[in-house]
Amino acid sequence: MKHKGGVPPIVTVLVTVASIVAASMVAYFLYTSTSAATKQPVLDVSPLYVTGGLPTTTSTGPGVTCSSTSACRLSITITNVGAVSLSSLSIQVWLPGASSATSLSSASGATTLSIGQSLAFGTTLTTGTIPDGQGVTVEVRYSVGGTTYVVTLATKTAIP
Repeated sequence: MKHKGGVPPIVTVLVTVASIVAASMVAYFLYTSTSAATKQPVLDVSPLYVTGGLPTTTSTGPGVTCSSTSACRLSITITNVGAVSLSSLSIQVWLPGASSATSLSSASGATTLSIGQSLAFGTTLTTGTIPDGQGVTVEVRYSVGGTTYVVTLATKTAIP
């Protein structure tokens, strides 16, 4: 008696091809999702440093008073630790008790932040009192590939 059985060769070929196609689809999905995740901007933002002004005591503790004769300098440093360059970078700060935002500009006038690069932004104030350690809101606006993003974050004032 002849024994016929086993898997026909065409079934073996079809199963092998289907396995290869499925593995390729999984690999493509992993590549595209990982690639998109690693091409994100990541910013490192320093505290808002306040230099100059006249030392004073506020209701919340020590601080400085800014005047035309003793101006205060606000400065913050932004570092691009992500995987894409940023353009059209601008910084605004909402100080405690202020009715509007204060714009900060880079010392060099640059508005582009390459990968691994840092930019210092600052401005001079001639009015107001700034408490040390007070919470402030910082708005960072930038563009990547023609799309504009706005990041709002909280930090504190630091008076060295």
